[in-house]
Amino acid sequence: MASRPHAVRRTVERRNNGLLRVPFIRRCAVAFDDGTSVSTFTVNINVLGAYVARDQMPQLDQAVTITLATPGKDIPLVLRGIVSWLNPRQQHPVHSLPPGFGVKFDTLPPEDRRCIEGVIDDYTRRNPQGSNS
Repeated sequence: MASRPHAVRRTVERRNNGLLRVPFIRRCAVAFDDGTSVSTFTVNINVLGAYVARDQMPQLDQAVTITLATPGKDIPLVLRGIVSWLNPRQQHPVHSLPPGFGVKFDTLPPEDRRCIEGVIDDYTRRNPQGSNS
């Protein structure tokens, strides 16, 4: 089968390290190390980090704490990390991420890692056609 020249980017991406990053759109609270905080949305997640939608960009390497609810868990996850990359504008309104930034998590406690792995497993079970990218 020939590949399509301008195919839509798949919703699930396998990162260079082999880990899946899946869509995970959830309202979250983001607290920055300068004392500011915002309410926004995560867009996707894997065990190494998450993408957060936001028009105003933080500083690279700025420490952040993301607090968000996950399915089947009564207590929200509190994920600490650093801002690892910035995306100040949306390149294409359909095929690209909204403005925001990537967060690389600090070492996750085993329970938090299992929770995120559960989110990924659940998504790939529900969307098997998109999990082979």
